[in-house]
Amino acid sequence: MFETALGHLNSTHIRRACTSHELVIVDDDSKDNTSALTLKLAQQYFKGDIRVITLEMNLGNGGVARWSLYSLYVCSSCISNGTF
Repeated sequence: MFETALGHLNSTHIRRACTSHELVIVDDDSKDNTSALTLKLAQQYFKGDIRVITLEMNLGNGGVARWSLYSLYVCSSCISNGTF
């Protein structure tokens, strides 16, 4: 599934629509080395910026979604206010 998603992000029609894109991976305190595995796959197949967030405790689907959105908000806020 992950490789399919990366293939879609790297597809020609997505690349034409976006000048750049970023992959945000949130590891919800998994015990199976998810962060390292997904980062390795992303570096191998993804042509863009990659951000890996590893949570110290399991926050469920809602927690993962909030952290993903928060990371995007923080990134765009830093750029717009000059603290980047």
